[in-house]
Amino acid sequence: MATEEVAREVATYNTIVCHCMWSQQRGPLAARTLAAHITTWPEPRPRVRVLQDGFMGFQRLFRDNPQGLIEDYDAELYEGTDGLVG
Repeated sequence: MATEEVAREVATYNTIVCHCMWSQQRGPLAARTLAAHITTWPEPRPRVRVLQDGFMGFQRLFRDNPQGLIEDYDAELYEGTDGLVG
């Protein structure tokens, strides 16, 4: 999906959180690209953030999913990994 297309889809959001598995490369790159693109928009613009520790860190904290935070989450995929894959 092109940056312009993503930007149009999220234009009404207050905050956009970008991430990848660990938020070390792709997530931050996506955030920088999107943030640079929306600087031309009139205020108020969405805030662009990067999810610290990526999806793996998020699922480590919320793996029990008590509040339904992760749609279609399959805990068995990450069982015994403690957020570590490799």
